[in-house]
Amino acid sequence: MRAEVGRVLAGLDEQQVAAVVAPPGPLRILAGAGTGKTRTVTHRIAYQHLTGAVPATLVLAVTHSSKAAGEMRDRLDRLGVGNVQARTFHAAALRQLRYFWRATGLPGDSRCCWTPTARARITGTCARRSAGRWGSRARTWTRPW
Repeated sequence: MRAEVGRVLAGLDEQQVAAVVAPPGPLRILAGAGTGKTRTVTHRIAYQHLTGAVPATLVLAVTHSSKAAGEMRDRLDRLGVGNVQARTFHAAALRQLRYFWRATGLPGDSRCCWTPTARARITGTCARRSAGRWGSRARTWTRPW
């Protein structure tokens, strides 16, 4: 396992390594275009999985386009970490909506939830199910550009 972890950290600069080895939990990475954000995120996911901190099956990597999500999955596969869900914001939201729909008690099949009551019930159900998971432990890693 040490060799795998070393391979994940190889080629990263000091700031990227700091972000990759940060304790498990939410981490915000702020950096300009072309500075290695996706590389840092994929290596962080691989590191957390390989060290046993977070199983790959519990990770949801969210990005802006289907192409970027596919690239993220490919990078993770090359790092030896499969089973990570990498999706667009919209695809991730739709999947969660479908997952939580039954718990809301609303009729139908989750295709439309534009009424204020439906939105409130879905939001409340999701919040109750995830409350306390990470609390306010979010961290920020900022790369100067």
